[in-house]
Amino acid sequence: MPINVKMKGQDIIFYIKELTPAIKAAIKDEMYDQNDTLANYIIEHHMTGSASDTVLGTRSGFLKKSTRALDVTETLGKIKGGVGFGVHYGVVHFGDKGKITTIKPKGHPYLAIPIGPALTAAGVAKKSGPREWTGLSFMRRKAGKNPLLIMSGIPYYVLVKEVSIKARIHPIDILNANKDRIADGFGKAIGRAIKT
Repeated sequence: MPINVKMKGQDIIFYIKELTPAIKAAIKDEMYDQNDTLANYIIEHHMTGSASDTVLGTRSGFLKKSTRALDVTETLGKIKGGVGFGVHYGVVHFGDKGKITTIKPKGHPYLAIPIGPALTAAGVAKKSGPREWTGLSFMRRKAGKNPLLIMSGIPYYVLVKEVSIKARIHPIDILNANKDRIADGFGKAIGRAIKT
């Protein structure tokens, strides 16, 4: 009986005679370990260091701190696990090569992008949005230029209709970098379970 381990486009297949409770438990235990290892790999290789095409530079550290192994679940004979992000903006940075996520305002004509004095030295917004500031005023600009929110003549926010974010971290690259370790881990776990 084959066990097919799916890794977003990659298959690792193990052939065993019977999926016993011991083998199922071993697969779940190994899945927990693999989820932890992949979460740590993502943090170390894609969230640490200077920003690049494949590394998200650290600003607030919230995304890095919220990256975690997901619980292992079993539904209809499928055992699933993975890595999750505790901040809503995390998922836009992950995806297939070429994936672009477009973010548009909801209930407002513009997205407010903090600039200048609205940012900390690390590039993180000092406040959650323009409504938390007092004294901001709208400044219309020449055709083709985005309007601003200013205070005492100094721009705090640029207003845009949408932003597009290109995925920089690709699951297939993460899995390819770890596939031998993953196959070895599951193979050994199943082998130990078969011997018991």
